[in-house]
Amino acid sequence: MLERIATCFFLGVSLFYLFFAQELSFGMIAAPKAGFLPILAGTAACVLTVAVWVSRKSKELTAGITGIYWRKLFFIILGLIFYIIFLQIVGYIAATVMFLFYLFKVTDTVGWLAPGVLSTTVAISFFIVFVKLLGVILP
Repeated sequence: MLERIATCFFLGVSLFYLFFAQELSFGMIAAPKAGFLPILAGTAACVLTVAVWVSRKSKELTAGITGIYWRKLFFIILGLIFYIIFLQIVGYIAATVMFLFYLFKVTDTVGWLAPGVLSTTVAISFFIVFVKLLGVILP
């Protein structure tokens, strides 16, 4: 019930935003004007909200009541706490590789090689994108 209310609220906010964003001139794709990004963002928000509503509706119809895996949730929160601590001690790349690998293993990912390679690849690629290309300072 709460999800349905939240979805309706976000759809209303998105439609309200889109309504006022259409007062700005859109321009063209080759030469966008002030309303290009707001109209695009409002439309995307509306589409995504409807997609979430449809997804929730289909899950309600097909799935029964499932429980929350409290043990996994506890270990994920514990991992986040240690990630914050290790981030200051060993740096971004090492802490992120360890944290992602830990998350893969907590969520029952099969094998050791695939989670290791994936966590290393994600951490290094994020470092390259944010530090080298965008100039963002990471811890």
